[in-house]
Amino acid sequence: IANMIVGLSTLLLLSLSINVAQSLMFYLVPGVEKCFTDEYAYDVLVSGDYRVATPGQTNKRFSLKTTDSNGNIVFNNDNLREGKFAFTTATAGEFKFCVLDEWIGAAGSDPSSRLIEFNVHSGVEATDYSALAKKEHLKPLELELRRIEDTVEMIQKDFEYMRAREAKMRNTNESTFSRVSYLSIFSIGCLAALASWQLFYLKRYFTRKKLL
Repeated sequence: IANMIVGLSTLLLLSLSINVAQSLMFYLVPGVEKCFTDEYAYDVLVSGDYRVATPGQTNKRFSLKTTDSNGNIVFNNDNLREGKFAFTTATAGEFKFCVLDEWIGAAGSDPSSRLIEFNVHSGVEATDYSALAKKEHLKPLELELRRIEDTVEMIQKDFEYMRAREAKMRNTNESTFSRVSYLSIFSIGCLAALASWQLFYLKRYFTRKKLL
């Protein structure tokens, strides 16, 4: 049992190091879009919530739009002051969360900023295990095993994503090295041709002047 507890603790700590929740509070200036980005692997659950903490100011419309690495919209809040969102990534890469306070009344009538609360979770942190336990009638130990299984699966996805990125960077470096090598060979050839032409020109010049 002790070994099992140690193993559970290790996996949970490792999962926390990989899946970190982002909690942000910031003031949003009217008419100025603010964006945040994060990278996710393929087939990862991402969830979160948002809220306009400043009361009143009905002459402004808050919008939250999330796009994937291909520019596809995966979430749009439809002009709600607060709410939750959840989606599963269909592609790996960088996801962008953009928020904007737009004027719907007289522009500039109330230039004060509004306080925004924004939270994002991914992977195991995004899963509601309390609801899952009620839905599937899981016992505490079964629920913990499910959490460990999801954690291991998430770790595997993150490692696969990092390997894919490493392979892509390696291919880019090799391609860049090949191009630099070809450019270097071309430069050396040009210098050799220029030196040969200079020798030929100087030889003709001195011959014509009867110096050789």
